[in-house]
Amino acid sequence: MSDASYYWRVKAIDSAAAESSYTTANTGSIAFRLDTALPAATPQLDSPADNSYTTSTRPGFRWKSAYASDSTLSSYTFEIDNGSSGDFTISGIPTNRTSDYDTSTYLAVYQGFSDADTGNDYITLTTKSSSSWGTSQNDGALK
Repeated sequence: MSDASYYWRVKAIDSAAAESSYTTANTGSIAFRLDTALPAATPQLDSPADNSYTTSTRPGFRWKSAYASDSTLSSYTFEIDNGSSGDFTISGIPTNRTSDYDTSTYLAVYQGFSDADTGNDYITLTTKSSSSWGTSQNDGALK
């Protein structure tokens, strides 16, 4: 399949080969789009720095936004590998805002997005203790 918009439909066929009519997804409008191209830009990690140490179980994770280089970005996904102590993933983090984004499980602080200089656009994500975390997600904390 190539990158494009696709439509789909389905019908039933019984053992006597009688067929139902097709049921069309989304009443015939575009059902899904295939996009195999990778984003043109990759976020640049800022802190904590490689090989650094922290005593915080909820440090701020900061990265330079990739949105200025690729305005087709729709969100970020953040993952923590806690070994056997409860990994977690945060999906749907907005790519650019001029105000903070506060949810039940994390706070994303958007720095530098309100000016014309895209070279200083950073996002800092900090998790929060919350009952919204799944039981296998270590309450969104590092172990």
